[in-house]
Amino acid sequence: MKTFKTLKIFANILFILSIPIFLITTNTRLLINSPFIYSIEFNKMDIPSKTNIKKQELLSISEQIRYYFNNNQDYLNIETFINGIKQPLFNDREIAHMFDVKKLVKTTYSTQLITGFLLLLIFSIDLIFRKKTLKRNLLLGSSLTIGGILLIGIGILFAFDQIFILFHQLSFTNDLWILDPNKDYLIKIFNPNFFYDSTVYIAIATIVEALIIIILIKFIKVKQSK
Repeated sequence: MKTFKTLKIFANILFILSIPIFLITTNTRLLINSPFIYSIEFNKMDIPSKTNIKKQELLSISEQIRYYFNNNQDYLNIETFINGIKQPLFNDREIAHMFDVKKLVKTTYSTQLITGFLLLLIFSIDLIFRKKTLKRNLLLGSSLTIGGILLIGIGILFAFDQIFILFHQLSFTNDLWILDPNKDYLIKIFNPNFFYDSTVYIAIATIVEALIIIILIKFIKVKQSK
């Protein structure tokens, strides 16, 4: 009996924690694979004039990177026109870093799938046997998501550069991510402002989704009380 109670507590905690992780990884995956975001950011930051690479070429580069993240290719080799001359875009250091980034992206994809499976499994069980617990856990998980995002958002608002550096230090076991903005095209095209905006997009989408879950919970409760 005690073991069964412990399992229920563990399942509740797992479900609650999986909600923010699933929402964040899902929105990260959507953003990574969204051509629209790249186009907006290239225009906003005037990347064509800063890199001497035409907008259409930049869109092609982003498409090749998205394809790279979703295939089994180890290394990314892109050629593009810079100042009208076709040449390799990334040097060996940048290519090696992109291999590390790909592993991180794949980990994000796997985390999304695992947490999604856990949510679906526990949701299905609770929907049949523990509806009150399901609603409570959905509310707690969504509230945790909003609170966590807002807390992280405050940190990003006032110390994005430090958090950006810390993220790279924790995510990578080498210093290949330290690039020269004067000569390395990877950081010229995808500069810190690109990642700042991307973080904001993910945060907003995640908060909206969590709010939708909370609203749906309230709506269901009202419908059931009639």
